[in-house]
Amino acid sequence: MATHQIDLVLPESPSNAVAQTQATRCGWADSIWRLAAFAWYCSLVLAAIGDTAMTGKPAAILAVLFVGGSLSAFYWAGPLTPERAVLRSLLVGVIGLAAGAVSCAGLPPGSALQAEFLCFGAMSMFFGMLATLPMAFMGIGSRHPADHSSA
Repeated sequence: MATHQIDLVLPESPSNAVAQTQATRCGWADSIWRLAAFAWYCSLVLAAIGDTAMTGKPAAILAVLFVGGSLSAFYWAGPLTPERAVLRSLLVGVIGLAAGAVSCAGLPPGSALQAEFLCFGAMSMFFGMLATLPMAFMGIGSRHPADHSSA
């Protein structure tokens, strides 16, 4: 009696199929994350413009320009990982806060310019912290449970 032979080896291994599927999903997820991050940064700029229009004080728009210019210079300067991007954004916020506080301290108490510099420092810190959110989420999404290289 003749027996049928069954080939148990697939023409394409399952690990390759899974890797290709994950790569395709990562490509879509990466473009969605980039689009969401761009929308987030656009909303921060619009919030600064709205604050400037409502108050008549340019501190918010100056702070967002400071944070945006500083971050773009930081990102251009070296390799970008989500962790470094978050730390650079927080550093820019702290630098803006320190610059606003030092400028505020050098002016006569109770002046409008002193309040403007203090507002600039606070808004720089605020926008620096808000700038970290997309990169922090990208860093969380790129980690795998089995990845212990960053620990």
